[in-house]
Amino acid sequence: MAETKKSLRPKARPKGLGLSSTRPRSRPLSDEEGMAKQEAAAVKQAQSLDQVREFGNLEFRADMDKQLKWNPLARLGFEPDQSVVARPAYNSPEMYEGMRYPYRAEQEYIDDTLSRATSGSVYADIAGRVKPGFVIVNSNTAKNPIWSHEYTHGGLEKIIEYLNEDKEYFKEKYGTDTVKLLEKIEVDTNTEKGPNEKLTEMLDDISKDADVDISGNVIPAAGTGLGTMDKTRSAVSDHEASTDRVQLRRNLEEGRVNDADMSTRVFFEQNLPGYAGIFKAAEDMLEKQGEPLPSKKRGWGEQKANKWLSGEGFFNEGGDVATQTEEALGWTAEGKKFAEANPVNIKAPEGLSIKNVPAFDRPMSAGPKDKWTGRQDELGNREYKSQLDGSTYFIKPDADQRTELEKIQQDIMPSALRLD
Repeated sequence: MAETKKSLRPKARPKGLGLSSTRPRSRPLSDEEGMAKQEAAAVKQAQSLDQVREFGNLEFRADMDKQLKWNPLARLGFEPDQSVVARPAYNSPEMYEGMRYPYRAEQEYIDDTLSRATSGSVYADIAGRVKPGFVIVNSNTAKNPIWSHEYTHGGLEKIIEYLNEDKEYFKEKYGTDTVKLLEKIEVDTNTEKGPNEKLTEMLDDISKDADVDISGNVIPAAGTGLGTMDKTRSAVSDHEASTDRVQLRRNLEEGRVNDADMSTRVFFEQNLPGYAGIFKAAEDMLEKQGEPLPSKKRGWGEQKANKWLSGEGFFNEGGDVATQTEEALGWTAEGKKFAEANPVNIKAPEGLSIKNVPAFDRPMSAGPKDKWTGRQDELGNREYKSQLDGSTYFIKPDADQRTELEKIQQDIMPSALRLD
């Protein structure tokens, strides 16, 4: 008799045997317990979303570092939670929104004007989300230089709030020129040529304007409809863009304005009065809120030299001289004695000593009383302003044209260090 083949599939449990699960049934939740459970789930979801948001903000901040690390106003105004990328009603390169509503803007005004944005686009996707202090760009203009421009406006508004807390204190700490400039900016309504837009454009990042794609085509750094960032300026002249703006960025990239050296202070005083105080106030506010600042302090050597030449010396009273020497540029006691035997008084940069500059190397309008403007080119040539006709010219300083500080740094300090 043939053996019956058995299926490997398990047999179904017979019905009606009265078998039931040994697992206890859960008790129905009361209304209060149900609400509590839902609230706990909502809190957990919110915490998860907060973590995602915070990570996104951190990633955005890292991506913006090239703009924010040298621009204290943009760093102060950086608020990713108040930044919105809107989607136009239809896609077009002509849609190039980049705008920011002030903190003092009324919500009714925002709701009314947002639907009639600059290029006439309708942002239905962000209706009701935009509040005072928000920055709005669209997919064509969501570029780092544009974000930085708008954040600079925000940082400047925070400086004005700081000013209005106590004007007398602010004036004493940051100077009269700074207060006058901020008061003009506070009432400024000219969004194209006014002092607010000019200061902001002076801090625009144009470093990406020359970037090209794999085919050699210029990448629109400010967005499809705008092109390069430099093309967006309206308040800064061509001359200012090629001189003061270049020098300003160079000075800010060197470090804190609060630690500025003599040449930087001269530049601000003669070319951009009031600007230095604004940057100092921004740095103070950033430091107070725990924002990291450049670690390499400018003017350190100058401060040491001033302390030494004033008679205070590098050394504290008491203690081990050798140990203290190591803390002060690594100088030895012999080096200090050599330096003290060759005292030099520090003075502000003097007028151009024209007598040792060959006639064919200097312009006809140059004179011995011409003043240095505080600017210098990449080769170290200084720009001077003629007292005769007001023209400016670059000329390379001879040895006798160096400031007293430069003589200390270039002649005396190296000699003292060699004695170590």
